[in-house]
Amino acid sequence: LKLKDEIARRYSVDATAQWSPIVNGDECLVWRIAHDTVPLIVRVSPAWRTADEVCWVHRLMTHCKQSVPEVVTPIAAGDGSTFFLFEAYPVAVFPFVAGDTLDITNGALREQAARLLARIHQATATFAIQAPHTHQPPLPQEVPDFLQDAKFDAWVASLPQQGLILLPIHGDYYRRNVLATDSHITGVIDWDEAQVTYLIAETGWAAWEFCQTPARDDLDMTKAINFLNAYLDEHPPCSPAELRHAVNFIRLRLRDEILNSLVRKGQGEPTDEAYTEAEIRAFNNLRDTPF
Repeated sequence: LKLKDEIARRYSVDATAQWSPIVNGDECLVWRIAHDTVPLIVRVSPAWRTADEVCWVHRLMTHCKQSVPEVVTPIAAGDGSTFFLFEAYPVAVFPFVAGDTLDITNGALREQAARLLARIHQATATFAIQAPHTHQPPLPQEVPDFLQDAKFDAWVASLPQQGLILLPIHGDYYRRNVLATDSHITGVIDWDEAQVTYLIAETGWAAWEFCQTPARDDLDMTKAINFLNAYLDEHPPCSPAELRHAVNFIRLRLRDEILNSLVRKGQGEPTDEAYTEAEIRAFNNLRDTPF
């Protein structure tokens, strides 16, 4: 009740309005509030998300919204703030946006997603506020034999010398965070993982998320090439030459997720073993895949 009262006070919401929980909020607790003609979305982030991080992400979203209207930004309260701390948990309120998880089997929507990502990257390129931290992919200390790849590790070690563009990225650009109808994209949500890193890392991973095979263990190369060509058509900040690194960045993310899953399993935590096995196959299937 305390959270409902605080939301009602800050955002002029009827304290008796119905709150409905929304599943699949990942790290956040999410509710939909019945409010006038347009429902509201309340997102409660974990306490380990710092106020500095949340503030930076909200400023990035607001900046991108100026040129990319699909970006769904937090609603400012009466005092101008876009979030508040409730018992150490960052809380933000967003407008409800109609749309479902993007259907990655729809070629027209995949192309729209690629072009939208390029426009987001154009917007982040002009964002001047320094991030709380910059993410540089580390070399893992212990890698099981089935993930060993000396040539790949040498590539990871060479990244600081490659001259690749470092910019803010959305951080979790995939079908569940891109809302759409049957014909067009309506919103981009969940910027919690926004960070400064290699731009091509997000572009490559987006190609993986939108263009993987049904078995989730390889790229559909025709779809991936079309996706990346559509991305380049919008003139993003990175050069076409950087795309040669896309597959390696996909493999880097895959290996990181695999290792994290193995650690959780070793600690007795539940994991999706079928998903991890598919990622292991993908890591090896993409070993010699060129762009």
